[in-house]
Amino acid sequence: MTPSGIANLIKNSKLNLSAFMELTAKFDEIPGKNLMEYVEVCQYHLRKPVEEAIPVRGYEVPILLIVTSLVGVSRIDSDTIRIENALRRLVEDCLPDIIKWGKAITNSNPVLDIYKIFCDAMGTIFNLILIMSGSILESQDAYELAIDLWKGKDFSGVDCHTTKPLLGCVSKLPVKDLKGLLDRTGYDSAQIVKKFADRLKRSLASNPSEHPQIIIPACLLEIMADASPKTISDAVLYSELTTIMSSSLAGLVKEKDCFLFRDSVMSLLRFLNRCIQAGPDNVEKMVKSGFLYGVLESSSVYPGDKDSATFCMENLLPSLVHERALWSVFNGFHEVFTDGQSLSNLLRKSRGNFQSAWGTFQALLVEQLLLSRLFDGGYARERGACANQICNTIRDRKDLKKCAGCGFMLYCSEYCQEQSWPSHRMDCKRVEADDEREYNDVANRFSRKVATAQINRYWLDILALAKIFKVPVETLGIRVNYSRHPFKIGVFDYRPFTLNDEVNLSSLPHSNLKLSHYPMVAKEVLRRSQKGHRCIMLVVVRFDGRELPSLIYLEDETRTPSIPAPGAPLSKHHNTEVISHYADVLSFSDLRFITHHRRC
Repeated sequence: MTPSGIANLIKNSKLNLSAFMELTAKFDEIPGKNLMEYVEVCQYHLRKPVEEAIPVRGYEVPILLIVTSLVGVSRIDSDTIRIENALRRLVEDCLPDIIKWGKAITNSNPVLDIYKIFCDAMGTIFNLILIMSGSILESQDAYELAIDLWKGKDFSGVDCHTTKPLLGCVSKLPVKDLKGLLDRTGYDSAQIVKKFADRLKRSLASNPSEHPQIIIPACLLEIMADASPKTISDAVLYSELTTIMSSSLAGLVKEKDCFLFRDSVMSLLRFLNRCIQAGPDNVEKMVKSGFLYGVLESSSVYPGDKDSATFCMENLLPSLVHERALWSVFNGFHEVFTDGQSLSNLLRKSRGNFQSAWGTFQALLVEQLLLSRLFDGGYARERGACANQICNTIRDRKDLKKCAGCGFMLYCSEYCQEQSWPSHRMDCKRVEADDEREYNDVANRFSRKVATAQINRYWLDILALAKIFKVPVETLGIRVNYSRHPFKIGVFDYRPFTLNDEVNLSSLPHSNLKLSHYPMVAKEVLRRSQKGHRCIMLVVVRFDGRELPSLIYLEDETRTPSIPAPGAPLSKHHNTEVISHYADVLSFSDLRFITHHRRC
């Protein structure tokens, strides 16, 4: 269209809907010198009172003028906004009216075609707001509008919505508290997550390479995974979203030439990395959905020294101490080798930092798989003793029965349990319900057995460490930290836990953790040590930082600590972490199959 034709349409657009709609349709043909005039027309319509166009019952002229104005503002290029200050100020002046009309339209009953156009325009406008005046996103009106746009409207089974505004507003929240999302939508946390999941599944089923449909939800879910209330973060992290996003990554990396490929991959990896940190259950689901192949293919995408693919591999390592996740990872390699894939070729395309992380992952995987097979074959069988002080029968741990109350004390028979109950009752009643479930969770067995094997393996190093930190070998407790890699072995004096003194217990370095099992375990270890049993107090730190104290028996080759004299002074250092230069000695990351086989 000629410049004069554009000028004529601008002149008529304030009063003539057809002229305004035609002008907006030809937005790309508007000369730069006329752009300000066009936005002024949009502003003219947006400043009209809401009562002139609402309620909406169909294709009335007033509402079409408003929606066309919103579409017009959304067509402005972000680069132009950055360069043209006058245009930027004009658009900023429109923002309060845009929010006003946005809320009015979402609260009305528009037809599907109009509402779909409206949602698309509002999503783009909120992106412009981030560039121009992000402060408006902090307003309550903008936040409520963003929530309404995300909730969307259902038109006979057609879900019409936009997620971009909510991402913009949530990213601007000073405190990531999403209670407003629950209150405004009327949904609970599970319903919100289900809405995300259903939309993603529909979108990816219709077009697996529709990257914008992946980027925005993934970025928003990454924020929600660390937001409050906790019900929201838990619902996000422990849901089918983990599987959906992992499958999406595996499919996405096969479409490298598609638009926004890199941004899509990075947003998925950031969200999946957060899911990995939530624990081995998520890792198990992810590797069953093609995660290993996806992360290998995506490892060459990001040029940074520390990229998301590398962080994923590093944060996956603590889950290899959990047997179900371990074997799921092993089985996940089948996906890597489908369609003639070559692991060496995939690694060759990746960057050095990822190759290093993968090497650590592979070495630890081999070691843990070997231990699992050895344990299945009867290697390093766990021993236990009947807690009845008269009996003290030592057997394989699996042949003893746990106390139904605390889950820690072991008995060889119901008779011994009944005989021991009067002395055990008080400690048993102190155990909290959460701690009881931990002890009865069979998933903790493998990590305890692995920790025991490593303690026997590094026994002389541990004794040297105890000497450095002045921890008496007679009451030596050992903490194996599996919450992050490299895994570390720490030492502490467990004798303070044997005292029925709440002040002493609360003053210990780990007093912020649940301690209901500590006194019971410590007293039992001390009692059995005094009877000549080769046992120590072991604390396994789980992936989430929770601690699980237990009693373990050492191999016969290890030395039995002597027992402290009654009334002996306590150690100055109740607990200590392994110092940094010692971490290399007690790191499991560089172990190889043959080395482990010979030493264990």
